[in-house]
Amino acid sequence: VYPCTGRPQGLLDHRNRSTGMANIAGKYAAAFALGARLFRDLDPAFARTLADRARTVYALGREHPGACQT
Repeated sequence: VYPCTGRPQGLLDHRNRSTGMANIAGKYAAAFALGARLFRDLDPAFARTLADRARTVYALGREHPGACQT
């Protein structure tokens, strides 16, 4: 298991072709945003936390375009 860094990882012939991390960040941002919508009426404070996390990870993806192969 390798962390998502946006750079190729692995050993010798088994290195992946990661070029960024926008694809992973986008998946997390979408999940956090959906959670924020689902919890908006049930737990507004938690929904705000999820929305903040969605914006943060979305910005991370914008800063590191490309795909991280897992």
